[in-house]
Amino acid sequence: MSKTIIIDPGHGGFDPGAVYENRKEKDDNLRLALAVGQELQNAGYQIIYTRTDDRYDSPYDKAQIANSAGGDLFLSFHRNFAETPDLYQGVQALVYDKNPLALRVAKNVNEELESIGFKNLGIESRKELVVLRRTSMPAVLLEVSFINSVEDNRLFDEKFDAIANAIATGVERALPLTSSKETSASSMQPDDIMASIPMQQNDATASMSMQQNDATASMPLQRTNAAPSMAMQSDDTIHAIWIRCQNQMILHVSYIMYRLVCSVILKMPFILCSSLMPRDTLLSGNA
Repeated sequence: MSKTIIIDPGHGGFDPGAVYENRKEKDDNLRLALAVGQELQNAGYQIIYTRTDDRYDSPYDKAQIANSAGGDLFLSFHRNFAETPDLYQGVQALVYDKNPLALRVAKNVNEELESIGFKNLGIESRKELVVLRRTSMPAVLLEVSFINSVEDNRLFDEKFDAIANAIATGVERALPLTSSKETSASSMQPDDIMASIPMQQNDATASMSMQQNDATASMPLQRTNAAPSMAMQSDDTIHAIWIRCQNQMILHVSYIMYRLVCSVILKMPFILCSSLMPRDTLLSGNA
């Protein structure tokens, strides 16, 4: 039976996501998302992308694209960012709630990436993230290592193909095309998996700030040595207000430019005629 997976490369266009030195998160997200999509497509899954080039769609747009297309799973690709370079390393998966499929995908992908050499930072429930909350199918947001970690970037670059294969394998284990494959009905039940999802602790928290629209909030640490995940989509209200302000500013500036151009065009004939007419004519006309 065919399975459809919506693949979302985070950020894009004017929104680079996290930036470290000359590296932009949006580029890593797109490159990895396309590679994983190809792996899954080769395995027989139907793949739909929210973007395949460098363009921006808001988190709401991405959720709408996914909901309009339909699908069995929504998979969003991101990279994490710490407030200090090399402060944290590792991979983490974000989910909305206890959906069994989303939890299986998150757990399996983390384990597959851990086998490559990444630190497994576990699963975290993030109910405020738009692409997790607004999608109608099970959704997982993957934080594929820290973009401002030298070690994570080394693994990301040197083992890129293995990373794409590992993520695809984790998805296949959780969402097999046929019942003969391991459903990763991983002996663990949703409640067992959720037991590993961190709750906010006063003594194990950290604040992490993004450079672009999609980042918000302070994020709880899963353990004292585990990094909080980045919020890659902003809160509904903040994001909506920001987008409306941008649109209003663009419209306002466009209107002012339009009025200026029209004013110059309308006055141009008079200016030209005045400059061409002899000065004596102008003086006699005034008299």
